[in-house]
Order: sequence, then structure tokens, then C-alpha cells
Amino acid sequence: MLAFTTLLALVGKAEANQAGTPYYLDGIGYREQALQQPKTSFFKSEKPEGVLYASFNGGTNIFIKSPSLHDLPAMNVIWFESVEFTGVKIPGPTLDEDDAFNSNPLLGFITYRIPSIPHLFDAAEEAFDTNDWLHFYISVMAPDVAGDDVEMTCKVRENCKIRFLKNYTPVVFYLSPPVIYYESLTEVWFDPKNT
Repeated sequence: MLAFTTLLALVGKAEANQAGTPYYLDGIGYREQALQQPKTSFFKSEKPEGVLYASFNGGTNIFIKSPSLHDLPAMNVIWFESVEFTGVKIPGPTLDEDDAFNSNPLLGFITYRIPSIPHLFDAAEEAFDTNDWLHFYISVMAPDVAGDDVEMTCKVRENCKIRFLKNYTPVVFYLSPPVIYYESLTEVWFDPKNT
């Protein structure tokens, strides 16, 4: 059954290319990478309508949906276009092994773990102390059938928007006990509003 579904996806992709359909993204959404299921009831929608709650520290699992993705997941390069910093467009880290394994471009999606803001900008955390939020539009750069790099953006731009929120970023207050040793029982205290 999976082989037949894959074949249908390939045929659909070939027909779209022959019809001259431009390369595009449907959007992005939340994805529970380990289970391939939506995250809790708060993130229950798997519609690609953007990511409104992402941590400054990264780690949020998303999926990127498109009929135009390259068949090899690692060939799809994710780009972040900043809203606040006009003209800044940064390539994100490449898909790691888990992202590539959990992706299926033939069925129209790849999974991706969002990097932290300091890692994305290759800057110190203190550089973003004054920013309570940052917004980015996601695009994907990948080779087309001719081998030329093509940038894919969303038809509806808001469907590819990520909102990083400082107040959605967990902050560790302290560890108890403060000295950690092998096999110690340790409590980690967070601000519950940010967790």
C-alpha cells in the first residue's frame, strides 16, 4: 500500500511539473517528532497555518508542507526571513538525522527542529535581551528537476510565519540540590508561566 501511495505521489509531482505549476509551500505547523502526532490539545491542529508559539531557545518541532519538496530531505534548505530586521535572510541549520528520518517529501512534508535565536544569528544570548518576540517567514531552497536552486515560499505568507516569544521560553530558576553528582536526585525549578 505504501509503495502505491508513493507511486501516486511521484505521478502527481510529475504532472504538476509538466503543467508548469510553480514551486511553492502550503505552510508550516507543529509536529511531535517522536510520535509523528500533534502535540497535546493546545497544538492539536496539524493544518499548516504557521507557528505562533516558539521558544527563543529553539527545539520546537515543526513540519513544512509542500508538493514541491526535493525527494531527498537533506536537499531542502530552510531559510528564515526576519520581519523585525529588514532585509535579513538567514539559512537555518540543515536537517539533522532525526529530521531526515521523520520526513517524507514524496508524501509532501519534511519535519524540522527550529534552532534557537542565538544559534540562528550566531550571536550571544545577551544580544536579544531587549527583544520580547521575533517573527520570521520560512522559505525552502531546493534543486528543481533541472538541478537549479529554486526558492519556495507560501502562497499565503502568514502560513509560513514563526513567532518566537520570550515569555514562551522556559527559564530555570534553580536546581535543588545546587550541586549535582552522578545518580543524584535533582529537582529543576521553572517559571510555570513560561513552560
